[in-house]
Amino acid sequence: MNIDFSKKFLQETYKIGLVDQAPLRNLTDEERKIVEKIVKKYGGLSARKLVEVSHNDVAYKSSNYDEEIVI
Repeated sequence: MNIDFSKKFLQETYKIGLVDQAPLRNLTDEERKIVEKIVKKYGGLSARKLVEVSHNDVAYKSSNYDEEIVI
């Protein structure tokens, strides 16, 4: 699968958050803290930066095309 993103989309920054907090209710306190940490770290990045960060990850680099990446 090849996805082409527009230049504008890749440069914009999107605020990530949950409109409905219901999904978090099923998480343990530890799981909730992990989600909050991830959103805090990556939530303010542009799509281009998220692609850059994820594609530099060892798990991504060591996977084959169209293969599930298990961390």
